[in-house]
Amino acid sequence: MTTESNDVRRSTLRRPREELEADVALANNLLDLLTRYLEQMRSRGLEMLRVESLPSPCQLQFAYSAKDDWKQYEKLQQLGGA
Repeated sequence: MTTESNDVRRSTLRRPREELEADVALANNLLDLLTRYLEQMRSRGLEMLRVESLPSPCQLQFAYSAKDDWKQYEKLQQLGGA
């Protein structure tokens, strides 16, 4: 009878311990996921700043047209036309 009561006590103490260990494992998994998410958002934030700092399409188009105009001007200079 004493052995049975000791087994019951052990199993009664074991269950909450196992539940706590499972809770700790879940909390660690959640912490890992949130840490990875935060790191992704940080890197994407830097990436978004880089993208936002790029010239707009209108500015790029103007730059390309100005470059073409400059090439034409240089050709005229070489031909002696300007």
